[in-house]
Amino acid sequence: MNIYPQQGRLTPFFFCCVLQLCIGFKSIAQSPDILRSREVVTELAALLESTHLSTALTELSFASTPLTKSDSLRAGELLVRSFKAQLKIERASEMAAQTLKHDGFELPFFTKICGDKPEGGRSLYISMHGGGGAPPKVNDRQWENQKKTLFIG
Repeated sequence: MNIYPQQGRLTPFFFCCVLQLCIGFKSIAQSPDILRSREVVTELAALLESTHLSTALTELSFASTPLTKSDSLRAGELLVRSFKAQLKIERASEMAAQTLKHDGFELPFFTKICGDKPEGGRSLYISMHGGGGAPPKVNDRQWENQKKTLFIG
């Protein structure tokens, strides 16, 4: 079983796995063994570096080991980084086509970067065009117009 949600869907199961590993419900009742906690995070890091997990987190031998607070934060960072990398691979074709697909629906999107990147990073602006059930010719014209008027600069 793959621990990551298919096509980027964030399932309750995925979050339960993250909670179990990172927060560790048993850690509330037990004090974590500091050395074992560190070993578990090291094992998880090695596992995530070497391969895409094919086993649910709850089935891993160390999944129920209580973690220290700092180790649980590190484990969370590792899992998020791994999930983002997997999502980037799974969604690469959609990003290249600038069309998101979900349950038979397609949502085109448009991006434009304006000017030089400021020191503090860029701002993100989102403008949505819903179509409103207009005929495709009208809808497409409105979509193209929205792209032009949004980026005057």
